[in-house]
Formats: sequence, C-alpha cells, structure tokens
Amino acid sequence: MGSGIFITKKKGTTMPTTANIKLSLINSMLRTLGSAPLAGEDTSHPDYITANAVLEEVIEDFSSKPLWFNNSIETLSQDNTGRIPVPSNAVAVDPTDGSNLAVAGNFLYNVDKRTDIIGKDVECYVHREIELELMPREALKFIRAACRFKFYADEDGGMQKLQVYAQAAQLSELELNSVNIARMDMNFFASGSGRTFFIPRPYN
Repeated sequence: MGSGIFITKKKGTTMPTTANIKLSLINSMLRTLGSAPLAGEDTSHPDYITANAVLEEVIEDFSSKPLWFNNSIETLSQDNTGRIPVPSNAVAVDPTDGSNLAVAGNFLYNVDKRTDIIGKDVECYVHREIELELMPREALKFIRAACRFKFYADEDGGMQKLQVYAQAAQLSELELNSVNIARMDMNFFASGSGRTFFIPRPYN
C-alpha cells in the first residue's frame, strides 16, 4: 500500500512551504474575530501564540488518524546490531504479520522476548506524521475548518457564527472521510479506525 502522496506544481508557481501554510492557517483563525492578519511568524504576538496553540492541538489530534496519505507498508531494516530503527516521524509501527513488536525509544522491541535485538528485517504498517506542505487538499481543508471552529469557540465567539464554523468543519470532515474510504486499502481500515475523526460539536 503506497503512501498516496502526490504533489503537483503548475509551471511558474512556487510550492507552498509548511511555514507559509501555517501562517495562512493562523491568519484564517484570526479573521474569524476580525483581527488583522500577521505578515509573518511572530512568536511574541499574543494573537499568534493563541492561534498557534490551537493549530498545534488540532494537528496533534489529526496526525493520530490513520489516513490514506500517512500510512504505508514498509520493510524496516535491521542495523548492524540487529536492532530496527523506527522512522523519526512515525506515529505508529505495526508488523504486518501480527508479531508482538512495539516501539521502544527509537527502535522496535520484541515484547515476548523482552529485547530490541530483532535480528531480521520486518515488514510493517507505518503511520507517519506528515508535514503540512505534503498534505493533500482535503486534509488541509479539514485542518483549516477545524482550527477556525475551535479558535472561535475558545474565544467565546457568538453562537450564530459558531454554528457556521461548526457546519463548515462537519462538511470538511465528511469530505475527508469520503475520500479516505475511497482511497485506503480495505485490508488496512477494515477495523474502522480510519473512519472516525474528532471535531468538538457545539451544543444546540
């Protein structure tokens, strides 16, 4: 199962960077309150600090979701000590054969034998945390909508606009969910773990 990441670039255009996308997301949150957008990263600005905290929380929760673009089947190779290093951006690593191996520190660990000396290469499902610049459109749309909703709710925004942002977040969730079901290999998400996303719901 491939990672499903495809990045295209139009002739004469510049690819967005994670920093640019992050600033765009933060300014999108600030606009919900009518605040002026920031021209660049300003870690001392109160609005930046508040919005960035919301963004980090949303991304942390989102990154825990197994989706078509952040999962792949990979053969992880042992090093010269017989241990198997785990990718630095791995959220979860599970052997495809059901072996009782877990992640301990930076290496796979044999729970039954209580050792990190595996002694062979292991094929695994690898769930990675993906940089914003590598995320597909549907994922960024979901993150933007979820951030706007959470930021506005945390700032005690008016109920009418809150309902609008909540509806936008729910629609983007449905779109992402639909694309995920269509693109993920059935044998991976048969458990249903890839079908559920979390968005706080406002009270009616």
